[in-house]
Amino acid sequence: ELDEFMKSSLDVQKLPTLLLVDDSKNIPLSIRNVILTMNKNINLGIIIKPSKNFIQNIGIYNVPSIVTMIPRFDSNDQTRVAFQPAVYDPNFHGSLKYSNIVKFLKSTLRDSIFGKEESTEDEAIQSSDDSIVHEVTNNSTWFNSCPSTYRGLCVIYLTNTNDHYDQNILLSITKASSDNLARSGTVKLIHIDGQCKLGFTESFGLQTFSLPIIVSYFPFKNRFAVFKGSMSESSIRNFVNSLLTGVETTISLSNRPVVEDNCVIYEEISAEGDSEDANDFLAEILAEEKAKQQELKKAVEEEKKRLDEQKKQENENKKSKNKKKKKSKSKK
Repeated sequence: ELDEFMKSSLDVQKLPTLLLVDDSKNIPLSIRNVILTMNKNINLGIIIKPSKNFIQNIGIYNVPSIVTMIPRFDSNDQTRVAFQPAVYDPNFHGSLKYSNIVKFLKSTLRDSIFGKEESTEDEAIQSSDDSIVHEVTNNSTWFNSCPSTYRGLCVIYLTNTNDHYDQNILLSITKASSDNLARSGTVKLIHIDGQCKLGFTESFGLQTFSLPIIVSYFPFKNRFAVFKGSMSESSIRNFVNSLLTGVETTISLSNRPVVEDNCVIYEEISAEGDSEDANDFLAEILAEEKAKQQELKKAVEEEKKRLDEQKKQENENKKSKNKKKKKSKSKK
């Protein structure tokens, strides 16, 4: 299978890149972003739970890890291609963050048979750096990712806590933000757990049942718009571009949205738990609601009474004025 993968990489003229992970659902966000922004340059193969022999032969210490199989022409026979593995070494290349991974891949691209062709793509790869998805978990990272002085557009992808990233959605946003209009207006992509950061979600008039959803926010103007179309590439592209060109209507906010430092998730009462606790909890809610209704009823009755007395007083004053007018006429 590995031989077939490398052959197919040569056919499509892309750098064969192996991603080694324990679980395909837990791929680091930095690697996901690289996959999305460099998909024109790399042919990705994912190996889940690689064998010990494979790891030892390649020279990998930990997973997740990245290995590129650099294709080079055989020095003795220019018609043949040999592959040399290049392992991403955190001790040399640094932690697995977006910029480090991109540098590693661009370096191995230059060393490959695609080096001369793909070196012209460096500018395109660099321009897509604005398409990095910023993971926001508190107000500090929120301000750093989308500061109030930023005059561009922050495209926010709000999801539920247990939702895995929908790569198709991220890809659509990335393609939209790399469009000429979006690039001229500059776009930042942000992911926030909208269920966990419920107060932030509610700032845009949304609830958890609305998730996942895309919200676009202009921090400098403190205005936003909620995406309401189908989650397709063309719809998202049109939405982003319509905002950048001023076609899409935006809503003003009185205050800048705040991302809570703590996670606020309301736990459900388990049916298998203590039924007495559940009944007590329900009784408290009902009692509170009943008390609120009584207070409201009392306030309505008092207001009605006040209005009746006011009307009665006005009628008496009117009658008194009429009597005075009659008396003044009779004297004349």
